[in-house]
Amino acid sequence: MSGVFRWRPFLAALLSAAATVQAQAPTDREKLAVIDLRALGEAVAAYAAEHGSCPLEGEPMGPVERLADMVSPPLGRQFAATDAWGRAYLYWCDGKTYVILTHGADGKPGSRYENVSELGDVGDDLVWSNGHLRKSPDHITLALGRELQRSTLIEMRFMARALADYVEDKGGYPVTTEDYVDIEILRASMYPKYIDPFPAQDGWGNPILFWCDGKRYQIVSTGQNGMRQQDYRQVTEPKSTTILDADLVIDDGRLLRWPAGPQKIRAD
Repeated sequence: MSGVFRWRPFLAALLSAAATVQAQAPTDREKLAVIDLRALGEAVAAYAAEHGSCPLEGEPMGPVERLADMVSPPLGRQFAATDAWGRAYLYWCDGKTYVILTHGADGKPGSRYENVSELGDVGDDLVWSNGHLRKSPDHITLALGRELQRSTLIEMRFMARALADYVEDKGGYPVTTEDYVDIEILRASMYPKYIDPFPAQDGWGNPILFWCDGKRYQIVSTGQNGMRQQDYRQVTEPKSTTILDADLVIDDGRLLRWPAGPQKIRAD
């Protein structure tokens, strides 16, 4: 399950999405619901990390209010039992996957939620599962996703600048790796002298990846779906991308894959 999430880029992306995406913008109620779902999800993840299992594991889906005396939302946020439309947030966990959701503006269930990994269209529902906004209406996914691309690329650029400073001081890179690894491998060498805060996750909560052969390096975000699309170590041609699932890649300080123009949720 997801650990502690870095809220700064997520909240900044959510609050600015309506102003920067030329599409149907998320309403204030929808924005608040996403923030609530994130906070509740982090509370469940923290409980699972401490106790070894999520609360009320194996029980049927029901109001999240059942967790009020068991979990504590992060950043001093109050426990949100009801959504911005006045209906109860719902919760369920089978031990490997937890789900927290709202039926959104229309109040109608968009799915039976028997298999979260294979959800199709869920109508107005917003579904948070294992650290990610797993499903939402397309206009929310697009608006939030575009801003998360931007905030993630900013964090990656900060790390590239920090690596340049490190090399200038030390004469070489902190580590070499055979394959892509979590960028956490750099924390001990880089934080806090060269970069603070340390960007371990991208905007979607996925680990940022790092590779270095001692002569050059790559920093990779795996995008909305959290799945790296290819091995970029032999790729030299820069290319812009137009889907939220696309990787974002910095190669030795230069952009190798970056979002440009209108974005789609996924490839056709």
